[in-house]
This record gives sequence, structure tokens and C-alpha cells, in this order.
Amino acid sequence: MSNCLKTEARHKKLYIKKYLRSYINIKKYFAKVMGVPSVSGMMEMLKALNIGHEGRHHSGIDDVSNICSICI
Repeated sequence: MSNCLKTEARHKKLYIKKYLRSYINIKKYFAKVMGVPSVSGMMEMLKALNIGHEGRHHSGIDDVSNICSICI
């Protein structure tokens, strides 16, 4: 997230507002809550929770929806 956003903003000459400069790495929190050393990504988290993947993988809006399912 941090690398992609910075690169995209620089490329498009956009200013990143302060509230967008920090974020939560859901993989770290998921691993902590689930008591595992680490997780590789969203698909692994969905599988561990027995939640089916919806939409296209790496599609922004679909990934957001799937990550929300993990969080709830």
C-alpha cells in the first residue's frame, strides 16, 4: 500500500493527505489474532476463515469487499 500509493501519487503529481499516509497491515493483525506466525495474503486469510472469494483477485473494489469480509 505505502509503496504503490507513493509511486502513483508521484507519477500523477498528487499530494497525499496526512490521513492517507498511515494504514493498518491486516496481514499482521490477522496473524496475531489467529495465533500464526504470518500469512501470505488475502486468499490465505479468506481460506482460513472459510470465506469464499468474491469477484476478481487484485481488482481494487473486489479486494476491498473481500478484506471487509475478513475484518467482520
